Amino acid sequence: MSKNIAAISLPRNPPKCVECGERAFLHQHEDTARWVCSCGAYAYCKQGSLLPGARPCGDETREARRAAHSACEASGIRRAESPSSRHLWEAINQGRFLAAKHFGTTYKSFQFGWMTRAEADAAKVFFEGLS
Repeated sequence: MSKNIAAISLPRNPPKCVECGERAFLHQHEDTARWVCSCGAYAYCKQGSLLPGARPCGDETREARRAAHSACEASGIRRAESPSSRHLWEAINQGRFLAAKHFGTTYKSFQFGWMTRAEADAAKVFFEGLS
């Protein structure tokens, strides 16, 4: 990272690992920084910051999150009124609003990167059921 680590504020509470529940620690190597757990789970930092971009997780959870995100986009494509990017974006957002309501959370807090594997699997099933 090009910024000095002392000049970037760290979160008050390091993120908890979704696999074991332990707090992760910051690991920097050359131009990349990520939050790493002692169990091997990790999450990269948001671009240009040391804030976590997601909760640290293992490979299986990461793949489940990707599958849920892909199902969300696919459901938006199926429901979009036209192939224009505006209609597609509206359909994807509408799906996320519906999912947030279904899972009893808010749209803002419905983030794929913060899901456990079980939550991501449930979200994938939900989005696959949207038409």
